[in-house]
Parts: sequence; structure tokens; C-alpha cells
Amino acid sequence: IQALNAIIKEDLDPERHCFAKLFGSMSTGFGTKGCDFDVVILSANTPESESTEDNKDVLMKLRKILLEKPDFEIKNVILTARVPILKLEYGGRDVDVSVNNEKALKNSRLLHAYAQLDPLIAEFGIAVKLWAKDAQLCGAKDGHLSSYAFILMALYFLQVGGD
Repeated sequence: IQALNAIIKEDLDPERHCFAKLFGSMSTGFGTKGCDFDVVILSANTPESESTEDNKDVLMKLRKILLEKPDFEIKNVILTARVPILKLEYGGRDVDVSVNNEKALKNSRLLHAYAQLDPLIAEFGIAVKLWAKDAQLCGAKDGHLSSYAFILMALYFLQVGGD
């Protein structure tokens, strides 16, 4: 994330004071070996009128910049998703970049707080997530529930019990 932050600060839009922040399973305690990094680009000076189209423009601008950087490989740009994503590879790891996806940051903080309560919570959540992936029940892009949804269900189960 440091390499991406350096590029964003220098090349993307210095006047807006953009920066990258990690979210998702790698920041919550529910990450598994080899999972991707989810990164959101935020701006200290985001106008109130910032739209999905503006976010797409930022992703396309970043894509153009990263094409010049040998350490980054552009895998895909998904502009038609509810949250547009730039898919990269850096250092052998997949990285999904979104723009102004603040809801995802809040969701990650919630899951991180749960994971901090007891190590068994994260272990149980990871076990449920791995089971769902192994059973091919997990994957929003394939029309299934996301791993985030499975973690939420696991947390619900832990709260209400399963008598």
C-alpha cells in the first residue's frame, strides 16, 4: 500500500490530497492465506458532488499512471460494478482498488472490532468463509453471497446461539 500511496500522492491529483487505505479481510483479522488486498482511494478534498462517474475517471487516470510502472500489472477494470474496481497485481498479490468507498471502510472497522474481542471469533469466521468457498457458495461476482456476508452470518450465529 505504501508504493500505491506514493504514486497516488505524486501523480494522481496532488491538489485533492488523495491517499490509499486498506480495508477488507486483510485489515479485519478475517483474511486467509493468499487473499487479495482491498484498497480504497480517498481524498481529503472530495467535493460533495463527487459521483460514480468521477470515481470511474479517477480509476481510469490511475490505470494510465500504473501502466507506466513496471511493479504494477493491470489485470482488469470493472466500471459497470456497483462499486467500480481497478484490479491489479503487485508483488505477486492481487489488489482491488476502489474510489471513495467509505461504507467499506466502516464495515471493515466493525469486523475488526469483532475480531479483537476474542481470537476464536476470527477463527470461526475464517472457517465459515473457507467452508463456503470450498462448497462454491461464496463469490458475489458469480451471483453468490460475498465472503463478507458469510462473516456477518457467522457473527450473528455467535451472538444468538444455535440451540
